[in-house]
Amino acid sequence: MRFHTIHFPAIKTSSLGADKIPLGYQIENILLVKEGFCWPAFLFTMLWAIWQRLWLVAAGFLSISLITIFILYRLGADQSVILIIYFGITMMFGYHANDFRRTKLKQIGYSERGVVCGATEDAAVWRYLTAWLGGR
Repeated sequence: MRFHTIHFPAIKTSSLGADKIPLGYQIENILLVKEGFCWPAFLFTMLWAIWQRLWLVAAGFLSISLITIFILYRLGADQSVILIIYFGITMMFGYHANDFRRTKLKQIGYSERGVVCGATEDAAVWRYLTAWLGGR
């Protein structure tokens, strides 16, 4: 079972059509973000950041990587040391990648509603909605 944070979009009633219900719109557009290490972000750091539209994160990663490699090269570090340091940078990115994604969702209007556990994303959403709507 995996833990996810569940995010609901903000309701913009002016942009909704007359046939859409605000709660239905929110339920259709729920996003889940996995808790913990993000393997795709670790393995494909720049591509993952660009795919998630995290432009500043991608630029920051590129800047940190290039500056670190340049400094280590100028200090005369061995290539294996540079590779290990780069591996460490990508490892840290993998640990923080989902946090970057949560921050981006908050900036674009999504609200974090809580943490939910489920074997799959669909099961996690089902579990959350059953508990949330069942209590009303």
